Amino acid sequence: MTCVELLPVHPFREGNGRPFRFLADAMAVRAGLEALNYSCWEVNKDDYICAIHQDIVINHEPMKRCQGLAVRQSSKQARQPT
Repeated sequence: MTCVELLPVHPFREGNGRPFRFLADAMAVRAGLEALNYSCWEVNKDDYICAIHQDIVINHEPMKRCQGLAVRQSSKQARQPT
């Protein structure tokens, strides 16, 4: 099961993706990373929606790219001095 497979389980057709982001964050933290920064998904929302549709039909590459962006964004944020 991929994280995206949780989206159709959401009780509302136009769900907001929270279950997916929660699981993606849990997996990132388990891997020793920070929780992911999803701001890049908001900026590239059309790409994110397309990646969801592709992932559901078992083409995982677009979602891998979206998740990679979120991981890199989180890593940059974690390295910035406070």
